[in-house]
Amino acid sequence: MNPQLSVVVPVFNEEEGLPLLFERLYPALDALGRSYEIVFVDDGSSDRSVAELREQFERRPDVTRVVLLARNAGQHLAILAAFAQARGTYMITLDADLQNPPEEIARLIEAMDAGADYVGTIRRSRRDVLWRKAASRLMNRLRERTTSIRITDQGCMLRGYHRSVVDAVNHCTEMSTYVPALAFTFARHPVEIEVAHAERTVGQSKYSLYRLIRLNFDLMTGFSVAPLQFFSMAGGVIALISLILVVYLAIRRLIVGPEAEGVFTLFGIAFFLIGVALIGLGVVGEYVGRIYEQVRQRPRYMVAAVLEQGDHGATERLAPPGKRVQVFLWTGDALPGAGALARTDQLGLANLNGGNTQATSENPSLTDVAPLGRPAEGHFQVYAPVQNENVYTNLWRSPFFGYRRALETFRLTDHPRRLKTLSIYFHFYSGTKPASLQALREVYRWANGQETLPLTISEYARKAVDFEGAAIARRLDGAFVLRGMRGLRTVRLDPRLGFPDLSRSHGVAGVRDV
Repeated sequence: MNPQLSVVVPVFNEEEGLPLLFERLYPALDALGRSYEIVFVDDGSSDRSVAELREQFERRPDVTRVVLLARNAGQHLAILAAFAQARGTYMITLDADLQNPPEEIARLIEAMDAGADYVGTIRRSRRDVLWRKAASRLMNRLRERTTSIRITDQGCMLRGYHRSVVDAVNHCTEMSTYVPALAFTFARHPVEIEVAHAERTVGQSKYSLYRLIRLNFDLMTGFSVAPLQFFSMAGGVIALISLILVVYLAIRRLIVGPEAEGVFTLFGIAFFLIGVALIGLGVVGEYVGRIYEQVRQRPRYMVAAVLEQGDHGATERLAPPGKRVQVFLWTGDALPGAGALARTDQLGLANLNGGNTQATSENPSLTDVAPLGRPAEGHFQVYAPVQNENVYTNLWRSPFFGYRRALETFRLTDHPRRLKTLSIYFHFYSGTKPASLQALREVYRWANGQETLPLTISEYARKAVDFEGAAIARRLDGAFVLRGMRGLRTVRLDPRLGFPDLSRSHGVAGVRDV
């Protein structure tokens, strides 16, 4: 069962502070009396942070999960990696430096219990060096004037999010983003509360002045086009002033004559305009650079490992002792010989896999629609209705969002004649890439909107075998004869064949015009 609360803690080179964090965080959450999990995400630490996290996982595996990233991705992408793993209804983000006391988490939960789906925080009596306070105030004001994001204290990462907001965030694919601002855009009932703030006792802040500036570039370019609009308007104003200046100088030359004075003034004006142009070019470059990063479709982060306690209860529910195997899925090239097919028949197992159905809008050809299966010396291999994500992602090389093209296959094989069932077929490793997870969400969302008749894969495989052996004939007197139907109970026929005469037909119980 999913916990009520997930606490997400990004970690980067925090070996000195982690023991102190463990001492305070777990008791604070235990005191809440709610089910919870703590999702630590290590952002490519080079110190002993990973070892500390592993030891803590071994001490409290019931409520601890650790996501290890393969390389440093940045604080906000690390949080997104944890969001993809977290299971709670309420999500709390907390820095590992203890500047935001874990005891304040209870107040965020109270606000969400009262109906908020986004809880921002404002640091009371902020304990930071003067330059960081001044830089944060400046960046806050700049962000408020360039975006629609209304966050009083954007530097405080102690925040609460409802599951609905996190699900929306998980659907986004930005390469450069700021999680609190992104979540704010999806919140319907955002609130802010004051929280305590303490000095960092161990370690050093990972945010230098340069990284703070970069973060605010992400904010401005990711949530607003105001910088581009500003330079467009500034360019228009400067062009107008320049026109007035040219007209003035032309008139002055006609009245006064050639003048040598003012050359250095013109140089100063020219240098000023060149500087403005370069700044504007830099702003455009920031947007173009982010577009470049986005269109490459590279993974935003790489998960090296996840430490978590296995759900033994799920195994017991899905595969209890004595439960009979129903279907065998062929492995490898999925081309079993007649002997292997005979063995599955002897064991009473359905079999399935293989085929190569992957018709898409680029190649809407029947040659890319496989038959139900293939016969082999009196036995029958049932093909998978539609291929898995391996085919749509070039053998899991790229693009990892390729499985969304299965939707094209579903549509092409459904109209004007239904050639294949709606079968969503993927491997567990599809859960390792944000792009592939997003593709799965799109496929499932579309499938849930269709009118379907649910079948297990074993039921489908047996019906496919029955269909292969079935025979339908129409006699001259209009009667239909059905043989070898076995488990089949319904057959869809072209209406141009006419309707059977039930009194003369064999194996036909009724007919319905659909």
